[in-house]
Order: sequence, then C-alpha cells, then structure tokens
Amino acid sequence: MVIYQYKTTPKIILLFLVIAVIGAFFPIYGFSLGGFKLTLFRLGVFPLFLTQISTIFKYNKNLILLILLFLFLRCLTLLWTEDFQNGVSQVFWFFEGTCFLLSVNSLANKYYDFDSQFVKGIFIVGTISILFIFLQAILYFGFGYKLYVPFSQNIQEIAKNPFLWNYPLYGSGRIIGPFYEPNMAGSMCCYFFAMLIPFVNSKEVKFKNVLILGMVVVIIASIFTGSRQSLVSIVISIILCFTLFSNRKFNNILRVVFVIGILAFVVSANVSDNFVASLEESDNVFSRIEESSDVSGGRIAYIQHIWRDYGMNNFFLGVGEGTTHGGGHNVFLAVFLENGIFAFVVFLLMLISFLRRSYRSFRHYSKTINLSAFLIVISWIFLMLVNWAQLNQSLSFIYIGVVFLSLSKFTRIIH
Repeated sequence: MVIYQYKTTPKIILLFLVIAVIGAFFPIYGFSLGGFKLTLFRLGVFPLFLTQISTIFKYNKNLILLILLFLFLRCLTLLWTEDFQNGVSQVFWFFEGTCFLLSVNSLANKYYDFDSQFVKGIFIVGTISILFIFLQAILYFGFGYKLYVPFSQNIQEIAKNPFLWNYPLYGSGRIIGPFYEPNMAGSMCCYFFAMLIPFVNSKEVKFKNVLILGMVVVIIASIFTGSRQSLVSIVISIILCFTLFSNRKFNNILRVVFVIGILAFVVSANVSDNFVASLEESDNVFSRIEESSDVSGGRIAYIQHIWRDYGMNNFFLGVGEGTTHGGGHNVFLAVFLENGIFAFVVFLLMLISFLRRSYRSFRHYSKTINLSAFLIVISWIFLMLVNWAQLNQSLSFIYIGVVFLSLSKFTRIIH
C-alpha cells in the first residue's frame, strides 16, 4: 500500500505564481532595464523555476523532453539566422514559458492543493483582465469615456506606439484592455472561455448563474477586440461541448449564452446615439468581417508570399529562427521554414502529446479542470494556425500550464 504525504503549497511559491499570472494577464506592466524589460511574468517565473529545478524531469518525462528538445533545436538555428536579434527574442520568450511549464509540472505533483490554487489565481486575475476589456468597450462606445489600466498611462511603449495613440483603442477602434495588441486581448478571451465553460456543467460549482453571465461578458469582450480568431475559437469550444456532452440542459445553456452574447452586442447599438456613431467607426469582429473580402484577413496571401521567399531553401535545418517574422501568421509554417523538418516533427509530436494526454485525462478522470485543459489545447492549436505569437506569448503558457494539472499524480489518486 502506497502512503502519500499531502503537503500544501508554500506561500512563497503562491506569491511567485500570482506575480507570473498577473504579468501574463497584464503584460502592460514591467520595468525597463536598459535593453531588457523585466516583466512581472519573468519576475514570477524565474524564482519559481529555481525552486523546482531539481525535479523538472521527475514527472511526465516524455512530454518534458519533447518541449526541451524543441527549444534546443530552435536555439541551434540562431547560428545561421538572418535576423539574430529577433530570433533571440523569440527563443527567449519560449524559454521563459518553458520554465513556467516545467515549474507547474513539478509543483502540481508535489502539493495536493496546487491545482486549486492555480485555477483560483487564473479565474480571479483573468476575470479582472477581461472586465477591463469589457468595461473599456462599454464606457468608450457608450459614453465616450476612456478607461485606463491603473498606473499604465505613462508607459513608454504606449506613448511611442503609433497604433496606440488613442489608447485603449488599437488603430481605428479595437479594444486592447491591458495588452499591447488586440489579438492578444482576443486570445485572453477565448482561452478564458475554454477554461470556464466546463465549470457550468460541473457539480462542484454552486453559483452557475454567475458563470453563465461571465461567458456572455467574455463573448462581448471578444467581439470588441476585433479578433476574428478569438470568436471562432469560442465557437469551436461550444461545438466541442455539444459533441462531448449529451446533457440537454447544459447544451441549452450554451445556445442561450452564445445567442445572448451576440444579441447584447447588436441591441446595444440602439441604446445610445454615441454608441452607434462610435460603433460604425470601430473595428469590431463583425465590421472587420464585413469589410474584408478575404475571410483569412490577408493571411493566405501572406503565407503564399512567405513561401515564395523562403520555400524549400533549407529543408533540413531551416533558414534560422526569426527570419520569416512569423511565417505568415502561421506557427506551423514558421517552425518548418525557420527551424527545419527535424524541429517541425518534434513540434508536431509535442502537440500530439499535449492533445492525447489532455484528452485521456479528461476521459479517464472526472475532474472539471481536465476538460478545460483539453479545450485549451484545442484553442491553442487553432490559434497557432492563424497567429504566430501564440507559440511564444506568456499568456498561452499560463493556460497550457493547466494541462499539467490534469496530468498530476493527485488527479489519479483522487480518482
């Protein structure tokens, strides 16, 4: 008989974890140290990683090795890249995200309450982050008032960015919340929705009406970011839940939530003359779809352009990390062209491992967070098809960390 010692997560670990989550969900904050920006995410991740470095290979070894091998192969291509500075930035962002995943993998198997503490942190900080997006949209388009994220007005990056001259709007009218770019704000919405939606059908949750309202708010916030990929990802999560569950009540709730979210956006246009005028000038999801003759938003043409420039120039080793500047907004193409076929195969194996493990955990162990993990992986893979930043941004790593909660030994013990 195996006897497990249940230890609670030390407060210092929780402090670093909260700092990392805040840093990912509010990347607008940070400290400039010469050419290096000390973000809150880094301020939380690296101390967290140092406390767990001795046990990073103890759990889920095969998946961890795939992640580290992929990181190594990307680093290797820096030796022949055409844009060394950009390549180093891309690799470093992935490196700090990897440090976070390794830390979560270790902590989830050491402390029985780590999963609940981590999920609580994501829900609390994530709710605040999305509420900023939602409130910025309602206050600006409804009343002409600009809501700033506290202590963010004088950040140099905002002042210098020509697309953020009208903060909190990006360009002509896309709400960005506490982010620098509206697609990242949209990513926040669709990842949060993927994590939230299983809890509406969970017996563990008492106040389900609050969660239903939360899903409506997330959909509206996503619309105002103008991120088409975000709204599509939310629809994918809803469709998957229809497919995975035969619960008629739950499916009816999903239908109602989606319809209310869309109707709330449409009906609000008749509430205020200022809203109507501002909305007509904004770049919300529907206006961007209506104005664009290309459903891909120019991405297909961009991909074709990148392929003509680089194509099969270096099939085995790639043209070097950072050379294509995002591979036409497609992570799969970027990895293949920049890092070569060997890294591309490792990348695919890594994704398959994430997908297979999260699905098996959801099917075998009846914890709500396991379904959240599976939906998050699906969202991540879809977003990487249309947005190259998804591979390296800290926001993605916070949510991918949820997968390691579903793979922890405590999930199996509880079952």
